[in-house]
Amino acid sequence: MILYDCLYPTIKSGWYQRMRSFAGAFAAFGGDMILLPPPFRTTYTGADNRSLGYDPISDLDIGQWDTLRGGSANDLQALAKEALRHGVRLIFDLPLHQYGALPVIERNASGKPDKTLAYKPSSVFQAAPDETFERADADGLRVPYQHSQPSDYLRKLKIQCIAWLMSVSAGSGFRLDEAKDVDMNLTHRLAAAIPGFKVAEAYTGSNAQLDAYHQQSGLPVFDFGSHFAYRAVSQGAGLDALVYMDRYCHFNPSAAVPFIENHDTDGAEGVVNFKGWFYLDACTQAAVACAVYGGDYERYALAPLIDNYMWIGKRLAVGKQAYHVVSPDVLIWSRDGDGGPIGNTAGVLCGISRDPFNTQWVWTDTPWRNCWIKNYARSGGPNVWVYGDGRACIPIPPNSYGRADNGVAYSLLGQDGGLPTNELHIPLAYPLDFSHITVTL
Repeated sequence: MILYDCLYPTIKSGWYQRMRSFAGAFAAFGGDMILLPPPFRTTYTGADNRSLGYDPISDLDIGQWDTLRGGSANDLQALAKEALRHGVRLIFDLPLHQYGALPVIERNASGKPDKTLAYKPSSVFQAAPDETFERADADGLRVPYQHSQPSDYLRKLKIQCIAWLMSVSAGSGFRLDEAKDVDMNLTHRLAAAIPGFKVAEAYTGSNAQLDAYHQQSGLPVFDFGSHFAYRAVSQGAGLDALVYMDRYCHFNPSAAVPFIENHDTDGAEGVVNFKGWFYLDACTQAAVACAVYGGDYERYALAPLIDNYMWIGKRLAVGKQAYHVVSPDVLIWSRDGDGGPIGNTAGVLCGISRDPFNTQWVWTDTPWRNCWIKNYARSGGPNVWVYGDGRACIPIPPNSYGRADNGVAYSLLGQDGGLPTNELHIPLAYPLDFSHITVTL
């Protein structure tokens, strides 16, 4: 699966309309899910509202429905309908750990403050101990950074309100923000109550810690090990760092979501060079999903390259993964193809080179025998013959001007063509019907 991550701090009104026009193109290149920021503003409204949706009094639940951070409620539902038309689902960022502080008063269908509607007074909040992995007793009382009285009030309220959000937007899953700080009992119950693809941001580069969180929660996790490997190569390490550094997708691919950059890491000390290589790598890894960062796609003009690599990942990158050439200057890996979701997946042989001036002709093992293979990446080049022993000599173009657009992706001839999309028919609930939110204080 391919996830488009919109979490970067320039989201303004009109963003839902922008994403509506993007959904079809995203699906055409293999995209599956669009990750949106928390849709609701804080209790502060008006033109001077600069909330990003992550401060302590932000409300994930149901207030401020008419004026959302990315546009109107109708804009969000129009985006949901257009995404469904192309088989794309929306998922939302859930910063559950940041509830608390001042009382939050929802606004009802008339836009008036209404304490009877999902009211969260200060009396239900109390700071919880600061723990790396919170292991609260299963007593129905604990929620992140809070103790809730009466029993289970906030936990049930959150789950019902998030379910309401999913019903009005055809949402199918979530990103759990700062997941290590969220009570594990809430995590389990939320994951059980909300269908779709769920992924946790457990911010650590340790495979052991990522796997410990995955084993406790059952959720896939963002692969920070891959991000740190990309950052190392970006800052001067050899290409072999993509193999010898801890990467969770190599440790447990069924629970790993490799990503290059996100809104937290994007900056001068992040992955600032050679992002093209890393998108080819992430899109072709044996992993449960990979993430495309909207900041890279929109602001850094990487869209054509990323589109190509998404197509390669969805069309060709299926089956067992193997590394064939591992060195500081050249890296070659493959997926052997096993039929895949399209039914004729042929596998893929990928390569990248650091040489800034010369094409590198490299002998390598391949997944094929006695056939011609073609480079489906934008870098181009001649077709290559694979000998009976499965070996071929493939050309990898130079990394001219450090653009990192020289990656190759060889596969059998005849693999060109569009990817199928399937329209989804999912009714959207009326956004001002709160009757299913039954929890009361």
